[in-house]
Amino acid sequence: MYIAFILLLILIILLGIEKFRLDRNIQKIKIRILVNGTRGKSTVVKYIAALLRQNEIKTFSKITGIVPTFAGPDGQPQIIKRRGGARVIEQLKMISEAARLNADAIVLECMSINPELQKLESRLLKPHFYIITNIREDHLEDMGKTPAEWAQSICSAIPEDTKVLTTETKHLETIKMYAEEIRSNVIHIDKIDLMEIAFDQPGIIKENFEIALALAKELKLKTSEFLEETLKQEEQSADHQRTINNCNVNFYNGFAINDVYSAEVYLKQINKKTSSNNKLVIIFNSRADRPMRSLRFAEMISKTKPDKCILTGDHQQATKRKLLKLGIKKENVIRWSTKQSKMVSESLKKVVDADTTLIGFGNIKGDGFEILNSLNKN
Repeated sequence: MYIAFILLLILIILLGIEKFRLDRNIQKIKIRILVNGTRGKSTVVKYIAALLRQNEIKTFSKITGIVPTFAGPDGQPQIIKRRGGARVIEQLKMISEAARLNADAIVLECMSINPELQKLESRLLKPHFYIITNIREDHLEDMGKTPAEWAQSICSAIPEDTKVLTTETKHLETIKMYAEEIRSNVIHIDKIDLMEIAFDQPGIIKENFEIALALAKELKLKTSEFLEETLKQEEQSADHQRTINNCNVNFYNGFAINDVYSAEVYLKQINKKTSSNNKLVIIFNSRADRPMRSLRFAEMISKTKPDKCILTGDHQQATKRKLLKLGIKKENVIRWSTKQSKMVSESLKKVVDADTTLIGFGNIKGDGFEILNSLNKN
């Protein structure tokens, strides 16, 4: 009994020391920003960090949405190599490293799906700004099945005495309610002057720029060249042309889009850029641990009526059954193995022809990465 008491006392002392170190590191960083929401978190982190660096503010940033990556003051991305799954301790390490190198600012993407872990991240960072990009359906198994539950999951992580920036409209009153309870202030971003630039490039979202510029206003940052330069970089990186089977194919990488609403917006942007006569081929990369996502996308795909639907990932059979039930013809649903995903050009030879539009959706991990790597070799 005596030994157990001593061990417990030692544990409490060690935890106290660790808490002291964390608080000391936090206080060293003058600008702390946590980005949460459903879609666009990684992009918003990237934009905000670029703005801070352009204003000569020593900034550390970290994204987790597609490939876990951190960047120091020079802005050069470095991939985080994980042993096992994602853990909140990554955020602690980033805070410690930023403090050690005397960072002026840190911008982190909320990496947790579980609502309690989202709260933990907020408590750890104690952000001056908590950004909610939007609130949409995603990770239904963890965040709930209704819009009210999605909003609760994200809003319950709002920290005390912070500024909450958001472009979200549908759930604005819920955001305000949660913020007011803990003395936080909501700044709703609406109608930012973006110099009448047309945001018609698929995947380039106006609201992400608006969030970055609204934060710049709060921090009194210079924004003179940010918008035009960043938009130009985004457009240059969005190379959609691929040659497959001696055919011109327009490929749109929407694998990081894993909610139906965002996928529908993305499709509308693509339709504005392509001919209605183009053959439409959709690749849906599924996950067995996200069965509701598969069924929701099957419903969307059936309404879109593609010429072919290619299924990859590890939840293909259930997705195919749903597609067939919704009226998609059996011959228009194709299942790929991981081996076929690694050899996209070969696998697509009998699927694409002249003027094909090829779109990937659902999930970027696993077969999604294999498809991208293969296509980028063309």
